[in-house]
Amino acid sequence: MGYTIGFGFFLVPLVVCLIPAMRCHSVLTAAQRTSVFLCAVSFPLITFIRSGVLKSDDYGFRAPYVMQFLLLLVGSEFIRPGFGSEVGGDPSGCAEMAFFITSLFKHPSADQAQNVCHRYGIQYLVDNIYDPVWRDKRSWVWALTPAVADPEFRALDCR
Repeated sequence: MGYTIGFGFFLVPLVVCLIPAMRCHSVLTAAQRTSVFLCAVSFPLITFIRSGVLKSDDYGFRAPYVMQFLLLLVGSEFIRPGFGSEVGGDPSGCAEMAFFITSLFKHPSADQAQNVCHRYGIQYLVDNIYDPVWRDKRSWVWALTPAVADPEFRALDCR
């Protein structure tokens, strides 16, 4: 339980990466194998080694950062076109979905944005000052109701 709380999100990429490999549906890449190996080596160190220098700054408290970084690298491999198809999802609709979501950031109207949201079950759209659609005051960025807004960032309710 302590490791689950300590690692939180960072355990998700490890599980997502390992389950298909353990079921022989996929083979881990060299980078994934290296990351999994380093995590496996780090785990006993995190569990059993303690700092003898500072009583208040336990090695076990800081050591998971190395493992979290490795798991972040593993997780970053899943954030790319394909939308999870490498872990068992159906990739047939990914290209179409990517096209429509990408088009949202090229000056569509609020109606177009809401249609895409309803079509793909998107609840919130996020935009910031670096997207071209931000500069168009007639776009969905300014027409939809903001859930969170500040001068450089908006999360908009698209339900």
